[in-house]
Amino acid sequence: MRSRDARFDGEFFFAVETTGIYCRPSCPAVTPKRHNVRFYPTAAARDGDSPLSTLTAALADGTLRLDPGADRDETHRALLALPGLDPRTVAVVRARALGDPDVAPPGVDVPDTWRPWRSYALHHLIAAGEWESSSS
Repeated sequence: MRSRDARFDGEFFFAVETTGIYCRPSCPAVTPKRHNVRFYPTAAARDGDSPLSTLTAALADGTLRLDPGADRDETHRALLALPGLDPRTVAVVRARALGDPDVAPPGVDVPDTWRPWRSYALHHLIAAGEWESSSS
């Protein structure tokens, strides 16, 4: 971990118990104290992990992509498959991380005429405090 050797990426992962974050061996973050680290052969989430840990693990092992070239619909399905992420949280991730301009807030009646800019309604509702994802 201290050497941040990328040759070991994919060979094992570690989780920092104090933050709940998963890392690859080449992770550029500050090296955690050894007593706070647990090692795992895969980045698969453990039972009882938070949605953030689950999301981090999926990003670390490549199960999920949130980069600009990621397919929005494929990423949407992958996010829904992660434990602890509900459709509301997935809508926020899709709108913010993928920059998708046309995400309708689940459970909110947004007129179809707002296409292709329904994400603006989502951002407005969040900013106005009228709608929150369940993970907030």
